[in-house]
Amino acid sequence: MKDDIFKDASKRDRRGWARIGLLLALLVAAGILLWQNMPTTQEAQLAPTATQESITPQATATPAPGRTVREAAYDKDVAALEKLIAEEKTEESVRNQAAEQLGRLIENHQIELGVEEALTKAGFDPCMVLVQNDAMTVAVGAQELTAAQSGAILSVCAAHSNIALENIRIMTGTDG
Repeated sequence: MKDDIFKDASKRDRRGWARIGLLLALLVAAGILLWQNMPTTQEAQLAPTATQESITPQATATPAPGRTVREAAYDKDVAALEKLIAEEKTEESVRNQAAEQLGRLIENHQIELGVEEALTKAGFDPCMVLVQNDAMTVAVGAQELTAAQSGAILSVCAAHSNIALENIRIMTGTDG
């Protein structure tokens, strides 16, 4: 009787880990697809709409160095969490917490990439987005933004995330 109970619990644990693994694989695949479908700066500038023309800020610098630093930190964090999850000597509760944290990290990263793509398509290039602790920081290259431009940025952020508007901060004149 006891053996049956332990076998059932063991099966549930394996199914739980399998589900987490599947979720992570799907999130990574979605990120790769999103990244591959991002338009180049030239493509985004070729066909602006009338709405985009009225709110397009003047770019001052490309935030490539900031994005590179963010991506390197993301890769390092993912690798550390995956190593912790894979380590069988680590307590189950710690591995579960690491898996949850990894899921949040991937989710935040997907939001960052999605909002950046949407902002770029809306004419806010260069831009960079950072999501942490249920808050979002949006950095754009324009030195100043009009109320319409700020509203457009907030609208894009709200449409692509569940972050409350009061937790979204817009920064201007960034060097990346």
